[in-house]
Amino acid sequence: MVRKMMQDTIDREYLAERLATAIREYIHGEGGLVRYAREIHNGDEDVPLAEETPDSVGNVLWSETSAGDMAHAARTCGSITAYFDLARWLEVELPEETKKLEPWGDAIYPL
Repeated sequence: MVRKMMQDTIDREYLAERLATAIREYIHGEGGLVRYAREIHNGDEDVPLAEETPDSVGNVLWSETSAGDMAHAARTCGSITAYFDLARWLEVELPEETKKLEPWGDAIYPL
């Protein structure tokens, strides 16, 4: 019942846009996974890593960080995953380029 009421009152296009923006920000924005891994690995968040994929960023975050840094990265990954879950729960269609970012939610999953 609540889900139906929320779906009826939410502008889906606007919500999809806001979720996509938040997801990109958690990956590439200030304090996002990529910039965070760059800072840890290179000492400068503006110096790119050799490769910037969920796996390579995750490897930096997993192997070169302290427990506090890992907690920040885990919280960031959890937020990314939560946004995708929210979109599915509310049946909001995210843009295709955003859907491709879902693996970033598992960036620090140790294999």
